[in-house]
Amino acid sequence: MSMTATSSSRALGTLCQGKSDAQGRLDCQVSLEKAGDVQLQAVARDAEGHASVVERTLWVSDQSQWWFGGGNHDRIDIIPEKARVRPG
Repeated sequence: MSMTATSSSRALGTLCQGKSDAQGRLDCQVSLEKAGDVQLQAVARDAEGHASVVERTLWVSDQSQWWFGGGNHDRIDIIPEKARVRPG
């Protein structure tokens, strides 16, 4: 049995920018066209230009498939060498 995994990535560019409010918050509404795993990065700069960076990964659904169903083709069976094993 062999498994093949592929991945692709592309930069989405700047999705949102602005200035935070008095509480340090910035409301950013973004619409993404494709489903998949998305890594977001936010960069905040203080008055002197020092940057603070945070990243977050999330899954974007296209609403066509909310559950990743299982089957015999996508699992691993763990079979012990012995029927019974004692600790130690």
